[in-house]
Amino acid sequence: MERNALTAVLRANQAYCEQLAQKTTLQSGIAFFSTAWPRLPQANQFREVVVPDPQHLADAYGEATAFFAERGLTCSRWAPAFDQPPDEMATFLDAKGYRRRETLAMALREWPDLPARDDLRVLPARPMRQAYRDTFTAQPDRPDAGLLADAALDRLDDARLTMFVAIDGARPVGRGGLFEVGDITRVTDLHVTPDARARGVGLALMRQILALARRFGSRTICLQVDADNAPALSLFKRCGFVVDGQISEFDAPTS
Repeated sequence: MERNALTAVLRANQAYCEQLAQKTTLQSGIAFFSTAWPRLPQANQFREVVVPDPQHLADAYGEATAFFAERGLTCSRWAPAFDQPPDEMATFLDAKGYRRRETLAMALREWPDLPARDDLRVLPARPMRQAYRDTFTAQPDRPDAGLLADAALDRLDDARLTMFVAIDGARPVGRGGLFEVGDITRVTDLHVTPDARARGVGLALMRQILALARRFGSRTICLQVDADNAPALSLFKRCGFVVDGQISEFDAPTS
């Protein structure tokens, strides 16, 4: 795999945002925004932010805030550009109530030999829309689960996105898939419902996902995972991925 996972993930993130949002280049970064999805954080972000002089952070913040406000929107996330040191931006945004979130970029270094699970079906999500939606709404602690499900279904027919849903008996228990951007293939949105965790569902999904990725023949296969998500990190390492960079993003305070 030739491309650095960090730059591959950032490139894929931009394309992923463009599925639901428009974009406009501002002086300090790219505003992704959607009046169709005003309450969806993923559709309203300020990305690729570059502010070389920390004294100008207030100007960048004012520009971004005004841009979203003019459209009746709120900027839900700041994402620094690849070469923008995050620490001074973190100090500024922390004072505004933003929460720093650390994620890891991972790259596939070797193809794994993963066991099959004959008792679990992993099926394409497009013809299984209700089952796919149920993997979102099975999260009772997420008041925005319905919104996230609607947005995911809106993405589903993009030819670059191939999603799967795991079915245990008649019950949807997980989802995950691949998003293609040029010669980059990104593993995306791997999720197991709370009542089915630690039972091999994630491994079964990854087996199907990586089998498809191998057929695609992409030069770079990558993913992004929360740095503090130990179970997911363990799973991805078992599947042949290695950490290849760290990403800092800043989530806006929720009302």
